[in-house]
Amino acid sequence: MRLNVNSAAKDKKEVIFATTGGKEFNPELPAIIFLHCAGADHSIWYLQTRYFAYHGYSILAVDFPGHGRSEGELIKSIEEMADWIPGKFSAPQVLNRPHLWDIRWEPWLLWSVPLVFQKM
Repeated sequence: MRLNVNSAAKDKKEVIFATTGGKEFNPELPAIIFLHCAGADHSIWYLQTRYFAYHGYSILAVDFPGHGRSEGELIKSIEEMADWIPGKFSAPQVLNRPHLWDIRWEPWLLWSVPLVFQKM
């Protein structure tokens, strides 16, 4: 699925790609957002996304800009990835209480947005 998210530039949207684990995203269910590490894409989460999608969760496995199927300028570092996240998935109509799964860059993200995500 393609998602329009807020860009770092004011009044601009970015188009990113995310998979849902084979089930339609339901904002009423608890959500898990899967974020890949640098140099990867959403496909590293294939088995995990399907498992949780079929066990009562709404899933978004996101490709960062310039990675996988997402448009935009390539995000080149873990720090830039962590800086990109705030405000992207916290809209109440999209997610109520998201959980976050990531690889290797958790400390930067939790430092940047400690109140947005609940650890699983």
